[in-house]
Amino acid sequence: MESEIIGIYGQNGSGKTAVVEALAILKHILSGNPLPQNAADKIHKSAVSSELSFEFDLQLHQHESTLYYQAQLTRTENGDLTINKEKLSYKIKQAHEPRQKETIIDFDADEKGYAFRPIKNLNRLNHKSPENNVDLLVSKKMSQKNRTSFIFSDETREILKNSYDFVEYRDIIFALRQYARQKLFIMDHDYKIQEEDMPAMKPMLVSLEAFETMKKTLAQVNIVISAIIPGLEVDIKNYGPQLSPDGTSGVRIEMVSKRQDLEIPLRYESGGIKKIIYMLGSMIKMYNDPSVCLVVDELDSGIFEYLLGELLEILTQNARGQLIFTSHNLRPLEKLSADSLIFTTTNPKNRYYRLRGGNEKESLRSKYYRCISLGGQKENLYEQTDHFEIARAFRRAGRMNHED
Repeated sequence: MESEIIGIYGQNGSGKTAVVEALAILKHILSGNPLPQNAADKIHKSAVSSELSFEFDLQLHQHESTLYYQAQLTRTENGDLTINKEKLSYKIKQAHEPRQKETIIDFDADEKGYAFRPIKNLNRLNHKSPENNVDLLVSKKMSQKNRTSFIFSDETREILKNSYDFVEYRDIIFALRQYARQKLFIMDHDYKIQEEDMPAMKPMLVSLEAFETMKKTLAQVNIVISAIIPGLEVDIKNYGPQLSPDGTSGVRIEMVSKRQDLEIPLRYESGGIKKIIYMLGSMIKMYNDPSVCLVVDELDSGIFEYLLGELLEILTQNARGQLIFTSHNLRPLEKLSADSLIFTTTNPKNRYYRLRGGNEKESLRSKYYRCISLGGQKENLYEQTDHFEIARAFRRAGRMNHED
């Protein structure tokens, strides 16, 4: 069985990075964290709100279920985004008697008097602990103030902890929160993985516990990095013990790279090497754990084309988890099947598309080039540019500079 790998391709500004940004926001929501400060920049300036919808496969308590999560992000008067509505539903997968979709929590920040619907679930949560109702209304207000999810907030989590009559629903909510925090890794265009077990690329003070975790992570990374980039090793330079501002013991460290007898701070390495190192911790987890999803924007940036192809071929054949990536380099089209590739279109109402038809012996790379040049698909994949108009624009711009 091949891995679940999805590559997203398309011209600049066509919506590739939007997928990564949506998943990054999802990670914040499910983790119970506030929405990113720049979240409002992700929706059109003329839009008051934006809706996100996701589906998950979950195996819990010997049942396989499909989870459905929807969130409405609404712009406030000061320009921030809040989670104004959210809905979590599920459906147990049964071969003989398919279950109907059931709503767990349907939250509306503007609804007065009730923390959430359905009322039967609210009553189920409150009937042995009436004080829960007040606590839930407080959680509702706090989620708006803190710009967090109501369902996955720390406040709601504390209420659900001891609500044993709500245990089936509680475990689903907790499983999604744990997934976002421990299994969903987002690497955006700034090459910053949203996890804490890789130190920053500058001298820093860390706790003794974090230091041990970092050493274990780098031990794993070095096994792979030496196979990818022969002769390279990554290490942690230990500058010795130091007290933190709160008086606890810590260690001052810095990441370094080693080649034979040469040791330099990792921050001075090439962008491509730093990106590979940052990715590898999460990629190792994705390779070995079927529940891990790694999302990378511009996977090809800074990585040698041939190495990129080799990595994807290995992951396709052997990795157990999910990889979602965007790329401009067409080398992956030679390594991945058509089912693993999605292409952006020029149609904003049908932005993501899989190639249809064609000669089975034709490579995907050639097929994509042909579709860009000649069409032949139900959707247009490229907003055509004019070779001569581009050259003319360069000449005109040059003349303006000369006249100045």
